Formats: sequence, C-alpha cells, structure tokens
Amino acid sequence: MAKVLLTGGSGFIAAHVLNALLHRGYTVVTTVRSKEKGDQILAAHTDVVAQSRLSYAIVSDISQKNAFDTALANQPGAPFDYVIHTASPFPASFEEPLKDVLEQR
Repeated sequence: MAKVLLTGGSGFIAAHVLNALLHRGYTVVTTVRSKEKGDQILAAHTDVVAQSRLSYAIVSDISQKNAFDTALANQPGAPFDYVIHTASPFPASFEEPLKDVLEQR
C-alpha cells in the first residue's frame, strides 16, 4: 500500500484525514511540533502502530526555510507516494492577536 506524508498531524482536519488514510490501509508518517503530540497520536492508534503503519516526525517550526527536509530524509523505506499538507504556521503566543493572526505581514 502507498506511503503518505501528512503534515500537521495533531490538527483538527489532519486527525480526520489520518483516520481516513489508516482505515483505507495507507502507511502514514505525520508531522507534529513536539514529541508529546506525536506520542498522543500514536497512543490513539495503537492497532496500526503495531503494524508499523503509523509514525511521526517532529517539525517544530514549519515557517522555517527547508523545515520538512530532515523529516523527509529520515524516513526509512521507499519515498512517499503522496503528501497531504494540512499544517499551518500558527504562533504559540502573540502580542497583538489582530495584527499577528489576521492581518497580512
């Protein structure tokens, strides 16, 4: 079965995409911002983790140039057949919500 890179794995939309992919038999590597978030995803899908069909790679800041390079290079086996990009850069905190989140920079 095909191998998929799913970015933003701990997000709301990605959680639904992940469930659909796993249900259909895909092998998925998802990106997360921290080990804790990755471990939470694995804990929620122990059945497919045992089958080696789900893993994660940490990409702490997707707004950095070449942010996904290490995650892509460190994956064993064949390259990805598909990439589904659901990650979105969102600051952990902000000083001015209107300016920092809604207005263009």
